[in-house]
Amino acid sequence: MTRIRAEAAAISAPRTDLISHEYGSVAPDIVGVGAKAKPGQFLARVVSDDLEASMKMEEADLALLKESESVPSSAGKQEIIQGRIAALERRRQALSYRSQCECKVIWAAPPNSPVAPGTLLVSLVASGADQIRVEALVSPADALNISPGQMATVTPAGSAIGRSAHVGAVKYEFVPYPCKLFADKE
Repeated sequence: MTRIRAEAAAISAPRTDLISHEYGSVAPDIVGVGAKAKPGQFLARVVSDDLEASMKMEEADLALLKESESVPSSAGKQEIIQGRIAALERRRQALSYRSQCECKVIWAAPPNSPVAPGTLLVSLVASGADQIRVEALVSPADALNISPGQMATVTPAGSAIGRSAHVGAVKYEFVPYPCKLFADKE
């Protein structure tokens, strides 16, 4: 293995931002900054006052109809109200946000803070080994010793811990200098 020093390097990983789709407030059980998340893990929830009020109104209407079962049309009305309650429950469930990746929380909205549609709730950065990339600028002489698929160790500056990696690609890019062509005089 050849040790090659990079002149500059950048570590990158996909970032995901979760945004609110509803007016309301951030629930107190939001995940904290620095937390590691796995796919399917709960991250945040928005509490919508409008949704909760609608749910209570429908439940009250249903309770009132059940008390007056002697009215022949109440069975049909009960079915309609139960359908609206089910729709409101699905809407409530859609306000719970779960992780879609193995990632780390880099920002989270404060608990109980107000939100509107489009408000940022949580920012995640992928932390799966297969999703992290290191792009390094190496000297042309060192680039000749690197080939795609080669095993490598990446050690960030100031760290004693190296991570195993493999070379994904070697690109030779340059910026051409403008030049003037002079025709030979005959």
